[in-house]
Amino acid sequence: MVTQYAHHKVWLNGAVVEPEDAKVSVFTATAMRGANVYEGLRAYWNEDQGNLFVWKLDQHLERLFQNMKTMRITPPYSVEEYRRAVLDWAGENGFREDVHFRLVTYFGDGGPGDIKKYKPDEIEFGAWIAGGPRKHDEALEKGINVGVSSWRRINDDSVPARVKAGSNYQNSRLAGVEARVNGYDDALILTRDGKLAEAPGANVMLVRDGELIT
Repeated sequence: MVTQYAHHKVWLNGAVVEPEDAKVSVFTATAMRGANVYEGLRAYWNEDQGNLFVWKLDQHLERLFQNMKTMRITPPYSVEEYRRAVLDWAGENGFREDVHFRLVTYFGDGGPGDIKKYKPDEIEFGAWIAGGPRKHDEALEKGINVGVSSWRRINDDSVPARVKAGSNYQNSRLAGVEARVNGYDDALILTRDGKLAEAPGANVMLVRDGELIT
């Protein structure tokens, strides 16, 4: 099982490079303001067929492009180029195990000043390994203790909260940190009107009267 991503090659701006060569300026809008969109994907190794299968790649790319449109990001590559990048990157790494990875499209270094000045031609793209599937642990067998966070889910009329943008996840981070400071394992996040929305980085599913509710 992959536990670290530092040893795996990275796809960055059209080339597969060693991790130490995958350098991003600290002045990018993604580093300074979280201006990016991404998809988290999984790929599963089939020992019998000797092949790695990416789960629902086309659907993930479709959502990525929709999210870029919502965030007013002009895609730096076509859907097919993104798709080929994923497959080339996986092949270069020679994975023979289940892997979890991310595709990230972000604004490059647009120079100082207002974020509105960042131009579409400064967008870059990267993909890397982010570790294998989580191990089955005691929490899956016995459950966890959760508390209702005082932080509410960001509203759709403030920012596009449904988009997988890096900046949106500060909402989940704050809720998760608060939960642990208060002695809980994790948090439940409510909407502005007090309805149950989600957990930090996770959906919430309920079983009510024998019926699964998502």
